Amino acid sequence: NIAAGKTTVLNHIQSKYPNIEVKTEPIDHWTNVKGFNLLEALYTQSERWTFTFEFYALLCRVKDYQLASNNHNNNKIKCFERSLLSNKHVFIRHAYNEQSLNEVEYELLNQYFEYALTKIDYSQTAILFLDLIPEQCYERLIKRARDAEKIIDLKRLEKLHHYYDDFLKKIDICEVKRIDAAQPVEDVFKQVDCVLDELVQ
Repeated sequence: NIAAGKTTVLNHIQSKYPNIEVKTEPIDHWTNVKGFNLLEALYTQSERWTFTFEFYALLCRVKDYQLASNNHNNNKIKCFERSLLSNKHVFIRHAYNEQSLNEVEYELLNQYFEYALTKIDYSQTAILFLDLIPEQCYERLIKRARDAEKIIDLKRLEKLHHYYDDFLKKIDICEVKRIDAAQPVEDVFKQVDCVLDELVQ
């Protein structure tokens, strides 16, 4: 979920595992599209900008996946901040149910997602899910005080949490490892290390 601790965990992975290449979300792209803050527009004018943002988010993520896959000179394991699958099953689903996407927009995003999925090999993929209740995510969100996120409320985080939970229960395309993100950060790191040590063998 938003503010579950992904950046903290990714920084840990990057410092401890030189054979893992970390790919963070392209926030700088989303907040500056020819000078326009698309991420902020998503939250403040959702009906106008949700389709544009979700399409661009999918495009950015697919490009990152393909770039990583095509880099044959780099045998590093790739670790992405957020799974492409969450775009469709969490964020696009949430936007549609909140009526921020109409039927046509929803269909177009789903078609693009299904096409993108044919270009990505998920057979050797695993999801590390930082499991944290919405209330704690909200506390962290308030504490980090990012301008674009000021409009995000607890209700949105609760809905996203529900969609994540539903998606992870049904997923069969890759392995899912749940990490208890409510633990002290050092314990979170230990749990992450345990999973990664097993995966990178």
